[in-house]
Amino acid sequence: MQKPELHFLADYFLQGGQLNAQIRAQISDFIASLQENPAQQIYQRNVLLAEPQLEMMLAVWNPFAECAPHDHGASLGKVLVVEGTFEETHYNWSTLENKKDLACQEKSLRRAGDILEVSKDSIHSMRLLGFRGVTLHMYAPAIDNMKVHSLESELSWTVSNDCGAWVPEPQQILATNFWNILPTSSIENYSEQQRIS
Repeated sequence: MQKPELHFLADYFLQGGQLNAQIRAQISDFIASLQENPAQQIYQRNVLLAEPQLEMMLAVWNPFAECAPHDHGASLGKVLVVEGTFEETHYNWSTLENKKDLACQEKSLRRAGDILEVSKDSIHSMRLLGFRGVTLHMYAPAIDNMKVHSLESELSWTVSNDCGAWVPEPQQILATNFWNILPTSSIENYSEQQRIS
């Protein structure tokens, strides 16, 4: 697909368009032209457009793969399920007994033709329920400062723009935020209060 076609496709979906036979055929032709690399992370990340105001990426998923919970920076967008069935999980921040955690809000099945809405504050993950899955991602503006979350380690990474929704490589980490460790200044203040009392 050429740039004008990609812009048309992104505008079409971002403005509420639905998947039809002609657009499905265009996307299928494009997928057929890709050199697939099943060994790459959770999915093969094919960046189609990378402009300041628009990002478009085609993900070809490995069998039964699951991405990490993540946000989309300050971007809005849509994710079109082209092939396969996915379980999408949405998360909310919760605090219980002064412990911060990411809690599952809801799970939904997403099938070919479904379009997922992406908002600035949403955190979600996706899991492919089968051997073959393809999703088309469109974001405006382009994603910047995406956060990837680890439920097991209770931390979040702010990652570089070349990282997908998976545990980042060290060079892709811009910042690390531990959910339940107080900043140094807070620890010092607490220690001082304890000494005084």
